[in-house]
Amino acid sequence: MSCDFAVWYPHHRLSHQEAGKLYVRLCEGNQEGVQSHHNLESFYEELTSKHPEIDSIPDDKVDDLDHCPWSCAHDRSPGHIIMCCVWPKAAYVEGLVRELAKKHGLAVYDPQSEKIHYPDDAVIVKGGSRRRARTFALLALTGIGGLAYAFGQDMVGVGSTPLQILGGVLIGVAILGGVGLNIWRGGPLDKRNDPK
Repeated sequence: MSCDFAVWYPHHRLSHQEAGKLYVRLCEGNQEGVQSHHNLESFYEELTSKHPEIDSIPDDKVDDLDHCPWSCAHDRSPGHIIMCCVWPKAAYVEGLVRELAKKHGLAVYDPQSEKIHYPDDAVIVKGGSRRRARTFALLALTGIGGLAYAFGQDMVGVGSTPLQILGGVLIGVAILGGVGLNIWRGGPLDKRNDPK
């Protein structure tokens, strides 16, 4: 038995349940839910430079789990990689895979916990916390912008720009975000990143 992790490029956001269904399909050889992306190759090259695939290690290194923590060859396509590691190295491999995935902009699915982790996990965890983050960002932009606008008549903000103008810009961004217009793709006001 092994501890498994899957990575793919997040062309769109999936809920934990949707990611689990995609993972099962990938394990069955169905690659319809993923798309090719060059970041997967970069991830694979960096991962295997640290820990080569089990099929490529010399016989004298077979039992060296620090050299090769894998229990079998990676299941790999241009759109995904599934890695299976031995249980004694599970915590280490999870940390490594998540670190490299974040660096390369990939999503990580952990079938043991049935959870998907995105490169910007601080914002996107669940639909409820995502909505709370967006609401907080709207309130913060409106509040800070309102204060700057109200009290910044004679004060200078960034460079030589009056603080009142900066306040107006922040309020404008909040209004646009509140009505659903997105000016920062992937930012805290982008509704497209909410799990379905």
